[in-house]
Order: sequence, then C-alpha cells, then structure tokens
Amino acid sequence: MKSFFEKIGKFDHLFTPGASYVREPITSSLEIAHSCFNAKFWPQYNAVKYAIPYINPTGSIVLMSGAFSQRPLADGASYAACNGAIESLGKALAVELAPIRVNVISPGTIHTNFNWEGAEQETRDKSYDEYTNMNILGRVGHADEAANTTIYLMTNNYTTGSTLFPDGGYILR
Repeated sequence: MKSFFEKIGKFDHLFTPGASYVREPITSSLEIAHSCFNAKFWPQYNAVKYAIPYINPTGSIVLMSGAFSQRPLADGASYAACNGAIESLGKALAVELAPIRVNVISPGTIHTNFNWEGAEQETRDKSYDEYTNMNILGRVGHADEAANTTIYLMTNNYTTGSTLFPDGGYILR
C-alpha cells in the first residue's frame, strides 16, 4: 500500500469502501470472528496510515462501517464490533489528522451487482427482501445513494468526525 500511494502522489480525497466478511455467532471459529477486522478494519486503517503523507491539508478521508454497529442482529457480535471500531477510528483520526477531515459512512444494505463470496442470486435476493422489512423506507438502498453520502462528506468543508447513516431508517426500527 505504501508504494501505491507513493506512485499516486498528492491527492484530495480518500474513500475506503466496504469489504467481505463472514457473520456468524460468537461460538464460531476465531477465523470467522477475525474475518471482518482482517477484511474491513485493518485495510482501512492501513490505507489511511500510508495515504496521510499524500492527502492535501484541505482534503478528506471517508471510511466505511455499517449500520449493524448501531443495530446488531443475532449472530454478528464480531461484525458489529468491527463496524463500531471503524466509527471510533473515524472520530480519533478526525482529531489526530486535522485539518484533514475524517468521516464515516455507515450504510444499511445497498443493492450491488457484485457477487457476495460466491452466493447464488437467489440467496442475495432473499437477503435483499428480508432487509426491506427491517427499515422504515421498506426498500434496499441504491449504490448512488451511498455514493451521494460519500460525496457530501468529501465536499462539506465543515463536517469532520461524523458518521452518516444512509440506511433507510434501519437503525430506527
């Protein structure tokens, strides 16, 4: 990652999107428990670490957690903890890296075209259908809605240390 940012040089905004993980009960293996931290927390942490020398002082960083941090369901303690850790990391980095602004986007379920760890389309569609009953708006989010939230966090020069939830009201139910 260090050589990647050296090649890129100076830039204004860093966005670290989500990653794959496995969500299972606390009785699952340590490999499962560590999966979210290894695939989602540490890559974002390291991206920021190696990007810092190249981010312009008027720039920003947007990390990605997930609404599960605020409204966990059964079988996801490590996933909820990982997302909460990312949100805390965002606050800590906002203080440490100022005047570079650091914020977090914490979306609910967003419809995407990529395949989840080899899951069949039927499995993905079932998950999307279940999510529509878990939030106030009664639908899955769209990628452009999450993207608009990210762009807002990049372009609002007076927002730092915040977490925004484009989740259709998931955390309110």
